[in-house]
Amino acid sequence: MKHKGGVPPIVTVLIVIAAIVGSALVAYFMYATTSAASRTPVLEISPLYVTGGSQSGASVSCSATATCRLTLMVKNTGTTTVTIDRVYVYRGDFLVVNATFSTPVVIQPGQSFSHPSPGVSFGTFNEGDPLTVEVRLTGSGGTILLTTRVSLP
Repeated sequence: MKHKGGVPPIVTVLIVIAAIVGSALVAYFMYATTSAASRTPVLEISPLYVTGGSQSGASVSCSATATCRLTLMVKNTGTTTVTIDRVYVYRGDFLVVNATFSTPVVIQPGQSFSHPSPGVSFGTFNEGDPLTVEVRLTGSGGTILLTTRVSLP
């Protein structure tokens, strides 16, 4: 027996339209998630360099008579400009450095920023001690937590 006809043209047109709409939705989703991810700040931090104080072997002691300077370098490895208004450095739960900038620091993609702290007159820093650095961004940028280690000369 002979079979007459096939898929009606309207069904074919509807299937093609559904495929095009589905492809457009997938493309939009990929664009939206990728563009949001590329605007996320990405910071890299070098070891915290400690100078001054009384050095003995692999440790430095800071006191009122032998203050230390802690130098922090932050590099913007992302694709968006970062504006920093505060930096805190913690050793465990103890705040070591509280740096608030009167003029926010602007770091363009690929650039670095180095900040020596004012004299620290307490505590002992050992080579390799873990530290947590909290970087506060201006506006709705939020807070970025980074970990680093102590580096001695």
